[in-house]
Amino acid sequence: MKSLAIAVAVIVAVLFGTNPNQDEYVSWLKQQATSQTTGDEFGRALILIFGGPVFNLSTTRDDFLLFSIYKTDLGNGAKIKALGLLHHFVQIDEPGPTTSPQKSLH
Repeated sequence: MKSLAIAVAVIVAVLFGTNPNQDEYVSWLKQQATSQTTGDEFGRALILIFGGPVFNLSTTRDDFLLFSIYKTDLGNGAKIKALGLLHHFVQIDEPGPTTSPQKSLH
C-alpha cells in the first residue's frame, strides 16, 4: 500500500511539474499555424510577427494544476481547444464551429 501511495505521489508530482504554461501553448500554436501555411511565405511571416500577441490575447486557460485546457477564439467562429499535459499539446474538439489553425488563419 505504501508503494502505491509513493507511485501516485510521483505521478502527481510529474504531472504538476510538467503542466505547460500559456507561453508554451502560444509557441505550439504558432508552430502549428506556420507549419500548415506551406507555400505562403507572407502568411508565415504574419504569423511569426503577430501570431504570438494575437494568440495570447485570444486564449483562455483553464488550469487544473496537473493539466490545462486552452481555448483560442480566432474570430469568425473559428476556435481551437487543446489539452496541455506533460509539456505537450493535443488539439481536442469543441462543440460548435471548430477548426484547425490552418483553416482559421487563411
